[in-house]
Amino acid sequence: MENTILDNLPPKAQVWESHQVSLLRRFMTRLIDLIVIYYLTLFLLTIIHAAEIRLLMREEIVARYLVLSIGAFIYYLVAEFLFGRTIGKIWMGTKVISLRGRPLQFGWVFIRTLCRFIPFEALSFFAQVQGLHDRLSKTAVVSTTYKAKFGSDD
Repeated sequence: MENTILDNLPPKAQVWESHQVSLLRRFMTRLIDLIVIYYLTLFLLTIIHAAEIRLLMREEIVARYLVLSIGAFIYYLVAEFLFGRTIGKIWMGTKVISLRGRPLQFGWVFIRTLCRFIPFEALSFFAQVQGLHDRLSKTAVVSTTYKAKFGSDD
């Protein structure tokens, strides 16, 4: 029998599965976040251009991709660590939780964010609703109606 991530979790952390959001809702969240990231990137590129930072603009396509990647990394890292939610998650009524039975920690959110840049990571959702960046960081996206309980009380 295959060992799953749920087998090693505290009993309280296992109830998240009934509040797990659908693939469509995750897709819509991602789409909203990509639109936000796109406009943040345009804003950053406007600032770079206005400041006449020509060093970055020589290779314009590379510079745009670099700014987009850095912007996306910072967007996900800050939003999910500070709030457990991005703008897309707020709009779609979802949030990130730890499957360790404890509040989100910076290191877990950092791993989650870093994993988003693994090539073809988005295709991991075809195998199951929990993406590779969720599995590797031991996090999950659940409905905001889910109330995680932390501590030792039963």
